[in-house]
Amino acid sequence: MSGALIRLEAAGDGATLSGLYFANSIGAAAGALIATFVLLPTVGLPGTVRFAGVLNLVVAAFAWWLGRDREAHPSAPARESSTGASPARLLLLAAAISRASSFVYEIGWVRMLAIVLGSTIHAFELMLAAFIGGLACGGLWIRCRIDRYADPTRPPATCNC
Repeated sequence: MSGALIRLEAAGDGATLSGLYFANSIGAAAGALIATFVLLPTVGLPGTVRFAGVLNLVVAAFAWWLGRDREAHPSAPARESSTGASPARLLLLAAAISRASSFVYEIGWVRMLAIVLGSTIHAFELMLAAFIGGLACGGLWIRCRIDRYADPTRPPATCNC
């Protein structure tokens, strides 16, 4: 889907991808909140699962309908990186450390919220929605800035961030 949007949108690749990331993440946060605080209390777990399944089918049908008249576009050739493996490994290590610390924060927040709320389900849901919502806000923030970066591993020379 991201490849198709990049080919169809006039915006830069980074703006298109970060906009898609924002939309997906904010939808996930909202969906999780609705499922926990609206659907589970009203229709129970089986009804919530059925609702999610029907919603997935509706989204799939809509995506199929949108793409039915489009001619097949060949995939863009993979871009080769001019950087060596060292910066890539450094970025992977930074991502691993970031994810590990995020996991520790998630566990801590769920346990603290469970003490206050008395419900692990609601505590987990609030933590998850806040975490995914924060990721969505990051995608929205970078959307107008990402295409100014000549090299994504380094900030631009003139950054008004």
